[in-house]
Amino acid sequence: GQKRVAVATCGEGASSRGDFYEAINLAGVWQLPLVVVVNNNQWAISVPRELQTGADTIAQKAIAAGIPSERVNGNDVIAVHHSVRAAIERARSGKGATLIEAVSYRLGDHTTADDATRYRPPEEVKAAWQFEPVKRMQSFLHQRGCWDAESERKLLARVSEEVEEAAQNYLSIEDQKPTDFIDYLFEELPFSMQPQREHCLQLSPRSGGHHGH
Repeated sequence: GQKRVAVATCGEGASSRGDFYEAINLAGVWQLPLVVVVNNNQWAISVPRELQTGADTIAQKAIAAGIPSERVNGNDVIAVHHSVRAAIERARSGKGATLIEAVSYRLGDHTTADDATRYRPPEEVKAAWQFEPVKRMQSFLHQRGCWDAESERKLLARVSEEVEEAAQNYLSIEDQKPTDFIDYLFEELPFSMQPQREHCLQLSPRSGGHHGH
């Protein structure tokens, strides 16, 4: 009975999946309080947007689902905030779902295992850096007198301390037992898994065993 809203985010590559269409279709039929934000960064790993879909825009995919959509500059933090806030209020007031396409560009590799230089021209990436959203927002705040170099220095110093503290807290956590991934997976350990569990125990330093691969 609470006026809550579900907000889902995905890349434009995910909008080519079947469950994406199923979800927005049901959201349209049932007037669900859902906001879907698609980060269209032009690349689904190594596949460009034009090879992912025949639709002119990602936003127009909402037409078949019978829900409204909007295309917004994904590099403009304020514009994205405005669109998402309006969609959330619309959903909360019982007017159903909205699909928002935030047009951006993926400046880095997809993952650490990816080498985007193999499939993207460097001049395209260089041009996209001119619209990088964090720097753009920083410049806007400077112009408005809401931010300055000293505030930036203090923020970075504080964040650096928080990251270091979090890292040290993680490193101080006692190592988990090698058998945990088995013990917390099954309610009752299958007979066929018992030899594997015994093998894990032998590898555990706590049991006098040795580390292995």
